[in-house]
Amino acid sequence: MRSFYTTSNTSLSAYMCEQDGEFVDNSIMARSERELLKAQDEKVITSDADIHVMSQDICTIVKGCIFEWCLNSNKTDIERTIRRIIRNYLSVYIAL
Repeated sequence: MRSFYTTSNTSLSAYMCEQDGEFVDNSIMARSERELLKAQDEKVITSDADIHVMSQDICTIVKGCIFEWCLNSNKTDIERTIRRIIRNYLSVYIAL
């Protein structure tokens, strides 16, 4: 895991990196930010939520779930775990 999640892994950094405070176009982080901005524009997410930080947080959650899944020899239901944790994370940002 350590050798995969490293700045020397150019395919990973291109997929998830940030330059000058912006996510790289066509990266998973940029897509995440666009989707969250759309939800905010549609009044699903509160207007005071920092979408950029939320995108970073969700990425961290997913990486942690992947790490845990690897440590458990693929015995956990990773999709269920990610859904549960992200749902709980997002619950404080849902506009009522």
